[in-house]
Amino acid sequence: MIQNAIDICNFDASWGGGPTEWRRVAALAACFDVKVMQHLEAQIGLSMCAGVTNGLAGEVTLPWRDPFFFKLIANQRPFRNGTYELSDPPGFGWEYDADYLTSVIVT
Repeated sequence: MIQNAIDICNFDASWGGGPTEWRRVAALAACFDVKVMQHLEAQIGLSMCAGVTNGLAGEVTLPWRDPFFFKLIANQRPFRNGTYELSDPPGFGWEYDADYLTSVIVT
């Protein structure tokens, strides 16, 4: 049996069963002192990592690589020195940018 084979589990909720399954993986990882991250999708990953005791960090790409995160959320908070303050309202606390959504809807 290989022990200590993993330090960080960068699990992807969108490929692996959604946020509930992600939290199950995080709970199991915590039993073995393994840190977790959400692969990409910062709009959910930052909150999910903050919501577990073994959350390490959020994976965020540059705006040109993932404009969705930077443009979708109207009440977006800025990054400061590599940190990001989550919103206060319940849930993810998002307010959507209606103009951006209208511009990306394909009819």
